[in-house]
Amino acid sequence: MMSVHVRAALSGEHLGTVAVGAADTAGSLRRAVVGAGLAGGSGAAGVRLVFGPGALADHEPLASAGLRGGSTVLLALAPRGGLVATASQDGTARVWSASDAACLAELRGHRGGVNHAAFSGDAAHLVTASADGQARLWRLEDGSCPVVFAGHHEPVNTARLSPDGSLVLTASDDGTARLWRAEDGTCLHASRATPSA
Repeated sequence: MMSVHVRAALSGEHLGTVAVGAADTAGSLRRAVVGAGLAGGSGAAGVRLVFGPGALADHEPLASAGLRGGSTVLLALAPRGGLVATASQDGTARVWSASDAACLAELRGHRGGVNHAAFSGDAAHLVTASADGQARLWRLEDGSCPVVFAGHHEPVNTARLSPDGSLVLTASDDGTARLWRAEDGTCLHASRATPSA
């Protein structure tokens, strides 16, 4: 048996550790993660595990994938449309198929690590937040980036689209949260955090 650490793909939060056999497959590891409750109630079908440059295929032996005792895998959930998004410190975000672990899109354009990625309600767009101080809106149909949200002076930690996709909310290490028009990247409002007394 070996211990494998599990972290949330988007936040990096340590979710827990599971024990699997060295000869087990990635599917066994995925079922162990779900069985341990680390997927937050998501069924096994919506859970993908990422190790190194890609998602682990269920049939893949853990040893062949390079996993050893003490390795860390990233847990990604596929809540809508069978898609999973991962954010990476190499400056990319990737979109994966939850059904076969195929990489459907690699989104490049940030000049710093990508801290967060979130789908639009219809899963047609992805918004990313980066250490480069920007957020970007990506069109998943063709991988283009029609809108860049620039105005923060420090890393952007999170970005979210409104349910109708018309607004983007970002929060940054510069102490501000900004509301943007998704259509053209216009900043509509900026709020500065005030320290509590």
